[in-house]
Amino acid sequence: MTTLIMKLFVKDYPHIADETTRKKCGFCAGVVGIITNVMLVILKIIIGTITNSVAIIAEGVNNLGDAASSVVTLIGFKLAGKQADDDHPFGHERIEYIAGLIVSLLILIVGIQLIVQSVGKILHPQKSDFTIITTVIFGSSLLIKIWRGHFYYKVGKHIQSATVSAAAQDAFNDCISTTVVLISSIIMLFYPNIHIDGYAGVIVSAFIIKTGIDLIKETADPLIGSLPEQSLVDSIITIATANPKILGYHDFMIHCYGPSRMFASIHLEFDYRENILEIHDIADNVESETKKQTGVNLVVHLDPIDMTDPETIKLKEQVSRIVSESENIISFHDFRVVKGPTHTNVLFDLVLSLDTHNDIDAKKNIVRYITDQIRLINPKYNVIIKTDINLVYKRSNNETH
Repeated sequence: MTTLIMKLFVKDYPHIADETTRKKCGFCAGVVGIITNVMLVILKIIIGTITNSVAIIAEGVNNLGDAASSVVTLIGFKLAGKQADDDHPFGHERIEYIAGLIVSLLILIVGIQLIVQSVGKILHPQKSDFTIITTVIFGSSLLIKIWRGHFYYKVGKHIQSATVSAAAQDAFNDCISTTVVLISSIIMLFYPNIHIDGYAGVIVSAFIIKTGIDLIKETADPLIGSLPEQSLVDSIITIATANPKILGYHDFMIHCYGPSRMFASIHLEFDYRENILEIHDIADNVESETKKQTGVNLVVHLDPIDMTDPETIKLKEQVSRIVSESENIISFHDFRVVKGPTHTNVLFDLVLSLDTHNDIDAKKNIVRYITDQIRLINPKYNVIIKTDINLVYKRSNNETH
């Protein structure tokens, strides 16, 4: 059903690499959300008014918030599709995240308002006039929500949209809350003197509030700056290191300006004796293949390394053993030995875990320990260490050591 709807309204539905197609898919999802939510709002508010049920009215108002969220999603996708301009050279796709954040705040506000009403119903219970017909109609709305959640889920996964995926999670949470209200209505249908309507409303409101808080975090993370998807990182590294002349990589970072506007940079190591024109051609191929396969705009920096000097090779192996003693050190790279008449400079970058890098004393102690260990090998070594953090992995053993 989902595929059929998308194919009817979006030509080239499977080709989400095209930004225009992706935006149309998100727009279509927003329209479906508005239509289904408006239907549910009308249905539930009518039923809730007839039966005097705050829980059902709460569900209706929740759907009204969902409809407003769908409108925000539509506007967000529309604005996010604007081309880059002088003030925004990286485009406007982050507006999609802002739209998702607004949706999350609306959900949270609705939840807070409804929990206040539900508590009032508990303190001052009123008779609810449920009938078999209203219960059946209310149950039918649950089926609509289940379908809508599945629709959002498939579209969100297909176009890799945090906003649509958030709407899917909201829809599935709505299914749970709707089930709670449906069960309470059935109980009150057979036991009208049991006033559980307000309690059911509290449960529904709690789900709404939890959803709002979770979605705020989910949609705010890309704006603050979060780690990229592991699969994307692995794909780029596979492309970058496919040629045997590439000996290693480091300083890999990805910047996200929207779901389909990502930029990355990586340092690739090669033997300094290689033909620089050939290596440069390899770098160009890595950049173009990365763009073709992942959509990421990659910039490659080339680092020549000396694979011939016996002292450098032996010292690097010794440093590798010293570094491996600490679990707070992820890797090291850019290892160089510059010999002089009175001393020899030993330079390299040390990649630390984030906690260690943020702890100034711990960072100093690690640098001091490694410096002392290297100077024990040769007192003439002048050790110069630059500390860094890994910007694509939580914990990695894949960088060049």
